[in-house]
Amino acid sequence: MKLLMVLYYTALWVYAIAALQAFILNPVIYLMSLVYVVIYGVLSLAIFSSIFLVLRLTRPKVSLAITILVVAIIPSVGLAYKALNKGMDDTRNFWAIDEFTIFPTAALIAGWVSIWINYKLIIYYFDTLNFQKQLKHSSNNTNQTT
Repeated sequence: MKLLMVLYYTALWVYAIAALQAFILNPVIYLMSLVYVVIYGVLSLAIFSSIFLVLRLTRPKVSLAITILVVAIIPSVGLAYKALNKGMDDTRNFWAIDEFTIFPTAALIAGWVSIWINYKLIIYYFDTLNFQKQLKHSSNNTNQTT
């Protein structure tokens, strides 16, 4: 599960950079968004990890796995963002203001860039899983023929 943590930490750094333009609008809200992304990012990580574990069990081809992971960013960030909105009353919900739609957008971009940055690690991980699957399958065939 080291790969998931690498993806998460990379996404946090990319988010901090992607949302940096919000610092110009309001530095306090930018800093609050960094705290929220760490807290609610754990929820996003849990959702993404669930999808990742299903992929690990099914062991699809690498291209399919990466496509599913890229698409999995959308519900992961969306549900975390929804949970964040549920946790605030209407008077504190500044995320609904147009200027601050950058935060969920930055989170999506951060997730996708994190996958892109760690692309080779993901390929290596799923290639290793698929190689182990083929090795196990070939050893089962050898045992059945003898």
